[in-house]
Amino acid sequence: MITSLNAIDNKKTIAEHTAIILTYQNTGFLDKENAIKKYKDFNLMHQDYYAAMKIETCLTNTNINIEDAPSNVIINNLSAQLLWLAGEEYLKTMGIKL
Repeated sequence: MITSLNAIDNKKTIAEHTAIILTYQNTGFLDKENAIKKYKDFNLMHQDYYAAMKIETCLTNTNINIEDAPSNVIINNLSAQLLWLAGEEYLKTMGIKL
């Protein structure tokens, strides 16, 4: 049951992130409040991703407060989350769990 709920959450996240990214790419509009909320929600639900990103920002000295980030940085972060989730889903189909 938990696995199926996670799959539903992941599909919802993919749809929401994709909608935000495509809207920005097609119109230049970004609802920053909504995008930042989705970004933070993802980090809370995917602690493995969050930990990896924290390590990367420490190693590269690129830490930025998401609330202060320009729109393109927020979009890049949402895109990175999408890639992580797609990779995680792909690995699951191969029987590999992170």
